[in-house]
Amino acid sequence: MLPQALSWCLETEYVEDVTVCRFPGHDLYLDESSGQVIREELEHLIGREGRHQLILDFGNVAHFSGTTRNMLIVLHHRLRALGGWLIICRLNCHIREVFEVTKLNTFLDIRSTEPEELAVAC
Repeated sequence: MLPQALSWCLETEYVEDVTVCRFPGHDLYLDESSGQVIREELEHLIGREGRHQLILDFGNVAHFSGTTRNMLIVLHHRLRALGGWLIICRLNCHIREVFEVTKLNTFLDIRSTEPEELAVAC
């Protein structure tokens, strides 16, 4: 069975200056169209709301496309340029392996910690 496609918006939680973003649903596939929606929502958080410290919780994500991977790279660079940061947490084994093979884990901050614990610690 293929993972679910998305038609939604990110669930966000604010813990002081840190924004925790979750993908609603379960066993999700972040494809090109959902990657575009995610990018637009994150751009709103960064540009309009001035949120520069983001935690993306991948706990509900089963697979993602190259477009989503590229979006994460651009997001990371944009936040760094603004003096912020991006943490990605709760990757499943398959996605963690993709991050390792593509070397994304060498410059993206990947953690296994629960997002709430990360937000409080930051």
